[in-house]
Amino acid sequence: MDLESIWKKCWDSELHERLKTTTVPMDQWKASGRPSKTFPNKEDAKWWAKNGPRYLEKWVQFRGNGWNIFDINGVPAIELDILAVMDNIPVKMQIDRLMVTPEGELVVVDIKSGKSTPNWLVHQSTACLFSILGSCYVC
Repeated sequence: MDLESIWKKCWDSELHERLKTTTVPMDQWKASGRPSKTFPNKEDAKWWAKNGPRYLEKWVQFRGNGWNIFDINGVPAIELDILAVMDNIPVKMQIDRLMVTPEGELVVVDIKSGKSTPNWLVHQSTACLFSILGSCYVC
């Protein structure tokens, strides 16, 4: 099965499950992102139908690099909630992925799908992660 078919099958399955479990009608769902000329309704179902397969292809290519998701006591390190203390100030954050390179190095992966994060936020997040892990990368 090609990636576009896999994307569509998973998208349709997830949509079906969401419709079964929500009381909010689909036409009232809020789309994220920013409106554009091509997609005035932001990242709605039409946006995902066009861009989802491309993001899946990029993720598959990325995962082919030999990096694996780090495991913490049997739980994959995905969307980790972290509380760091910097200068006696608690800083709450969420790490998208903590991965392990083939060489055994831990790498923080910050998944981006749209505009880049403002520099001040990247620097602050990097500083917090550095204080916890000793080193990190923003991808």
